[in-house]
Amino acid sequence: PVSLVWEGNRPDWFPTRFESLLCRYDMGEKPRFLEPGGYLLTTNSVFHRQTLLALGGVRDDLGHKRNQLIGGEDNEIFQRLVANGYRVYYQPTARVYHPVPKVRQTRRYLLRRLFWDGASQPLVDSVCKENTAASRAGFELYRDSRRLFRFCLEILGEVVTGDRAGVQDGVYRLVQRAGRMRTHLLMALGAR
Repeated sequence: PVSLVWEGNRPDWFPTRFESLLCRYDMGEKPRFLEPGGYLLTTNSVFHRQTLLALGGVRDDLGHKRNQLIGGEDNEIFQRLVANGYRVYYQPTARVYHPVPKVRQTRRYLLRRLFWDGASQPLVDSVCKENTAASRAGFELYRDSRRLFRFCLEILGEVVTGDRAGVQDGVYRLVQRAGRMRTHLLMALGAR
């Protein structure tokens, strides 16, 4: 498990459901092997080096680079380990306390992190499903644009009714979907 340690006080506005974007991870108090379809957060992980090398290593094209907060290397290596017959064990007593500096406690940072989380998902999906064809990416881009339009309409509806929480949630979903669209567009153009 990875518990967050907030510099200062945790902002009241920060949605609990997005704490995983800051590295919060908790699969419960029971030690166990993780099932296929689960995920691994590498903030607190130990690997056998030879096993990772035999699987081609950890993909560095999925990690953060400069201003791009692309992620998913944790999920991708987990999926490859499981697909190759390896088991991943979760030990709840090996807890880590991960700092959250003030710079990551702003709405601006959350929106940026949501955008790049959305941008990362198509990459992880394409790796895990071996589905990188440009035509598939074009179809996903079409689906993303429809969802983005729907989110815009929902946000407008929330604005009209004065539901601030609904508007905020809609903006979060909109930003994340925009990130997905970015990556699907690059994949459709063959640039990713």
